[in-house]
Amino acid sequence: MEHKDALGDKIEIGRKYGYSINKNGFTHVVTGLVKNFTSSGVTLTVLSAVQALYSDQPLPIEFKENVNVKGINLFPVKDKTERVYDTMVAKLRTEFPDMSIAEIDEAIEYWANRKLKGLQIKEYEGKDELS
Repeated sequence: MEHKDALGDKIEIGRKYGYSINKNGFTHVVTGLVKNFTSSGVTLTVLSAVQALYSDQPLPIEFKENVNVKGINLFPVKDKTERVYDTMVAKLRTEFPDMSIAEIDEAIEYWANRKLKGLQIKEYEGKDELS
């Protein structure tokens, strides 16, 4: 049986997903990595769990190490790197609509390498020559 998330996409083992539950004014938000599939749903290894009452600040809560959830309740969660990449792709597609995805990837890789070299130069310039 193929398991699909709330967006109708195939759920991938090892990918990060999240879900929320609202009950009696409390909202629980859980994120985790897909561990495996069962006949009743998807097993997540919990990475984080928070709870808030109405619009209060969310606070971390103790939660089971693994939870089983129906796939339709899960939304994919992107890490910061994926969000930065998506933002850069969108910006390049807007500014250069004729660019292929391969050219976009090449431009992003070039920018990332330049950024990394700049950070390395700043780090080097900040060091004492005798150390």
